[in-house]
Amino acid sequence: MDMALTAEQGAVQKAVRQWVDDVVVPRALDNDRAERFPQEALDGLRETGFLGLSIPEQYGGGGGDPMSYVLFIEELGRGDANVRSIVSVHLGLVAGSIERWGTPEQKSQWLPRNGDRTGARLLRADRAGPRLQPGRPAGLRREAARRRLPAQRHQGSSSPTAPSPA
Repeated sequence: MDMALTAEQGAVQKAVRQWVDDVVVPRALDNDRAERFPQEALDGLRETGFLGLSIPEQYGGGGGDPMSYVLFIEELGRGDANVRSIVSVHLGLVAGSIERWGTPEQKSQWLPRNGDRTGARLLRADRAGPRLQPGRPAGLRREAARRRLPAQRHQGSSSPTAPSPA
């Protein structure tokens, strides 16, 4: 198996590495200590187009291949695991799921267009903790799998950038 990067993959890795060193690394420790959401990193990822790297071009993304995505996520993680987590959920879990299993209408409506929307995932600990109810299963449940509710009804973040419930 040939593990050499293509010229395009190498260019992605080099560009992301430089951007991470310039933008993410200098702020990572301060953001972590202050428990601050890395908004400047997400804004920069939008401006550069990286936030849509693996989204198909027909939906406004970069159309990057899986190896470019892995190189991108690896470089983000080298700079700040928080930024890497946000982006991997956005591109991998949310956009990737919509791309694989969504209808054409859902893809057109919900695939983030080069990062103008940031995908997120809410998990909640249902009936867990000090108010555990006997005979009821504790643990994480996916509310969206049980009922189809508007996303606005599930406020799961204390981030100042999270949308408020309607």
